Amino acid sequence: MVDGDGLPLALRSGRGAEALALARRLYARPLRREGKTVAHGLAVARLVAAEQCAPNVVIAGLLHDIVEDTDLTSGALRERVGDEVAGMVADLSEDPGIDDYVERKRVLREHVAGACRDVAIIALADKLAKLRQRAADGQLSTPSALEHYRESALSLMRRHGPMPLVDAVLDEVALAAYAAAGFAGPSTRAPGGRGGSRPPAARRRPSRPRARAG
Repeated sequence: MVDGDGLPLALRSGRGAEALALARRLYARPLRREGKTVAHGLAVARLVAAEQCAPNVVIAGLLHDIVEDTDLTSGALRERVGDEVAGMVADLSEDPGIDDYVERKRVLREHVAGACRDVAIIALADKLAKLRQRAADGQLSTPSALEHYRESALSLMRRHGPMPLVDAVLDEVALAAYAAAGFAGPSTRAPGGRGGSRPPAARRRPSRPRARAG
């Protein structure tokens, strides 16, 4: 559940509040991946909470990138938040030993697809939050990133069956693909960010921002 100010209830007290304080402290330091902030983790946690997930799943959503982004090790994270949360974060973390982007993402997709439904929800929330934030910022996603998002959603649908977050991610991928192709039109998003009809192909974006990989 999410309270009136947008902060999930799971992060307001106890272990959740401690996890939020840890995330804010670590993201205020120099990071392994420049430009990352705690805001993305919070956006993911809100989406996970909206799916009525257990508190530990919301906490894992908040911290899903923390080992990749900061100097916190998997072992140190486990000591702070316990085995369940640390295990979900590990399931969602890329293998840093794989240099090739496409192969690294393929391995990650296979790993996530083999994990539990809670991990799938966090993974989908992560993709959805990224896509929505890039759209809000006027940024484009690279074709390889969009393909990764699409394949991630489809693989999780095959594994777990229909899920609202799968539909939401696929809607955002379609909209982002139109934007990347140079089309723009009036917003057709329904309340809650679900995509509606696609922008008219005749409307072209006057200038195109730089695309980003996911």
